[in-house]
Amino acid sequence: MIIRRLNILAITLAICLSSSARQKVVLPYRDASLPVEQRVQDLLSRMTLQEKIGQLRCMLGWGYYDIIGRKKVVPSESFKKDIAEGNIGMLWATYRADPWTQKTLDNGLNPRLAALCGNALQKYVIEHTRLGIPLFLAEEAPHGHMAIGTTVLWDPSCGS
Repeated sequence: MIIRRLNILAITLAICLSSSARQKVVLPYRDASLPVEQRVQDLLSRMTLQEKIGQLRCMLGWGYYDIIGRKKVVPSESFKKDIAEGNIGMLWATYRADPWTQKTLDNGLNPRLAALCGNALQKYVIEHTRLGIPLFLAEEAPHGHMAIGTTVLWDPSCGS
């Protein structure tokens, strides 16, 4: 009799827990139906001072990914370690290919791999940080953009 009651209790509890797990609460800063100002205020109120300062932190991004078989891109162990140890708000030069970064046609990101890289890094940050704030990915292009398969050059004096 007691075992039967415990079984019924366990089944009831499992049903209640599974239905409540399906009803996820959307935090205001993640609710796209709310005004931007309200979402920003909510996010800022949830952030610690360390997280706010971390959003100002910019790291060089070309060493933060690994290419697997020229088909898949995953976050590097150094990226995972840096994300775990501190806040990073921005990556610069993630897609860059030149002698400084030591990225070439053989080990750098072509346009397809660059898209996979950006998606993999963003997914990791969103899933492995407390608030899931995406990275700001930036590149410098004062005289053109240096990337494998997408290099663009122009004369900066045009229009002067």
